[in-house]
Amino acid sequence: MDVTYEDKELLGDSPAERNMISDIRCTTKDSRRILLEMQLNNHVNFSDRMTFYASKAIVNQARKGDWDFKLDSVYLISLTNFMLDNADGRVKVDRCICDTLTGKPVSDVLRFIYIQLPVFTKTSPEECENDFERWIYTLKNLEKMKTIPFAPRDDAFRRLQEVANEAALSEKERRRYEHDQKQYWVITNIERTRYNEGFNAGQAQGMAKIAKMARKMRENGMDDMTISKMTGEPLEWVRSL
Repeated sequence: MDVTYEDKELLGDSPAERNMISDIRCTTKDSRRILLEMQLNNHVNFSDRMTFYASKAIVNQARKGDWDFKLDSVYLISLTNFMLDNADGRVKVDRCICDTLTGKPVSDVLRFIYIQLPVFTKTSPEECENDFERWIYTLKNLEKMKTIPFAPRDDAFRRLQEVANEAALSEKERRRYEHDQKQYWVITNIERTRYNEGFNAGQAQGMAKIAKMARKMRENGMDDMTISKMTGEPLEWVRSL
């Protein structure tokens, strides 16, 4: 499938409107728009945030002047390292706009696809029975793999092996990555604390902690867009620090 990779940031319509930053944003040859999110930790209103992201990709299709409201399909694909609060034990949770009586889809404009990685428990390449399972196994274990076991017999996996080799981190880059990961965990814990304590007396203190950590991340060379992504705060707010 031919795809065109887009800017990861969707800008708001005004300076006051929150921007949206996804991990990967691309458009297929047949005009389907795909947003890919990789989420390590669950947080309050996670599903609502995914709805906001997908809705933004729909609203941004509006055209000035004469427009017939024809929309390209938007697929939001989220790989989660946790179980969704309202989902069962499926690896793949596929949601769309349906008729509540018949349960049949009524529109292909909006799709939410969640891949719940903890549900996938196959531990060896030999256990994978189809390409979907091979891809999930690879994505879940890529960090530990020296070679991709499916590469010799499949062009797509062979290309992934080439990209992985090109993107191999040097020792210095790996130390930087591990440092950024620790910063991310700290930010995640701060966010969780802020939600648990509420938005009354603890709000100002929580925001001060996030601002302090965001400045520290910038001092360590992290760019503003990545800081915005990790903290969940608007890009304008990060730039104002």
